Amino acid sequence: MITGPPVPARTFHAGGAPPVGVFLALPDAVTARTRLIVVMHGVLRNAEEYLADWRPWAAARGHVVVCPCFEHGTGRADAPTTSAAS
Repeated sequence: MITGPPVPARTFHAGGAPPVGVFLALPDAVTARTRLIVVMHGVLRNAEEYLADWRPWAAARGHVVVCPCFEHGTGRADAPTTSAAS
């Protein structure tokens, strides 16, 4: 298990949106056979742990793995919801 706060390899900035930390597993070379795998975390926001799980698989195949880490309060899923039913 990975402990301590995650430290993203890169931070993605777009327009006025909140920055998104991105953990990466990169092969030594990118070829026409290289695939991009995007792994999304759940409510635990443990993108770094997901990367650790996927890294051996990606390394054996020469693929890129990208694990973005969306901070709490920056996504639509964190917005309050209302119910139409009463």
